[in-house]
Amino acid sequence: MLSSARRARAKVLTISREDQLAPVDEALASMFVIDVQPLSEAAISLIPGAIAARRVVRLGYTSTHDETHTTRDVEAMGLLRGGDAWLFVGWCRLRDGIRGFQLDRIRHLEITAEVFPERDPAVLDTDLSRWRTRRLG
Repeated sequence: MLSSARRARAKVLTISREDQLAPVDEALASMFVIDVQPLSEAAISLIPGAIAARRVVRLGYTSTHDETHTTRDVEAMGLLRGGDAWLFVGWCRLRDGIRGFQLDRIRHLEITAEVFPERDPAVLDTDLSRWRTRRLG
């Protein structure tokens, strides 16, 4: 996968106009793509930086319920220990709410250049209460 990502980067730069090269190269340089099964410690070590920088993380994820594969853009919020698993927690744009993702079910991780805006704390508190009830309850 990493060689595919490098080839894709080279293609994007090749088709970019001269006046676009610097911003395109800068945007591409700020993305990190990790595609390993299971997610490596090196990949996991990038998550705290994404949380601190309020970066959007794109995940390839396999559901625990029916083994469905989805791609999700997640606003990084934290890492939690839940039972026997570590969870990456964030605002899932696909589900429009807080979700937890077991690290061992993440198949692809991309830390994007997008910095997400702060969400209304009341919305987070309400959704977090629902999430805790579903997860722990």
